[in-house]
Amino acid sequence: MTKGITGSVSIWMWIVGGVIAGLILFTIAYSQLTQTTQSMVKQRSLEQYEELFNQINGLCWSFSENVREYSLILDESVRGIYLTSDKYIEINNSQFIEYISDENISSGYYLCIKVEGKRTNCKKLDCTAKMPYLGAIPTKFSLEALLNKIMGNYEKFEYTLELVKEGDLVNITKKYGPQ
Repeated sequence: MTKGITGSVSIWMWIVGGVIAGLILFTIAYSQLTQTTQSMVKQRSLEQYEELFNQINGLCWSFSENVREYSLILDESVRGIYLTSDKYIEINNSQFIEYISDENISSGYYLCIKVEGKRTNCKKLDCTAKMPYLGAIPTKFSLEALLNKIMGNYEKFEYTLELVKEGDLVNITKKYGPQ
């Protein structure tokens, strides 16, 4: 009888060990997949920032009253996109949330982006511009938001912008966007 029990225990140990090894491999693969997805989403937001910069600069050299429309999709890691005359002024996350929510207007000749975990990046425009602060506004905690994050469905913030050349200035207004 002891040989039968010992054999059953060793089979169960192999089964439990296999399940644990499978869970470990699944967890590692899942974390790698989510990190890759996050990197791709952040990269897409940076590409959108570059394209916005190019759109504004294109208008800097165009005729007055020239109008363009641009759709900007940012992920939740983008704290803010804004204009400034002093690229060395740091804005903290709570200020970004306030400025974006209140639809404050930024102006200057540096287009800057602040991404979570990275330093602020600013590029000099060929003319002065003004626009509202843009970026991610954190959603309130909910089970749905938590499940979306676990599933890798990262929140996106979509803005439709109208860019108008007015004299020596490019005026950017938000036609549609997160409220």
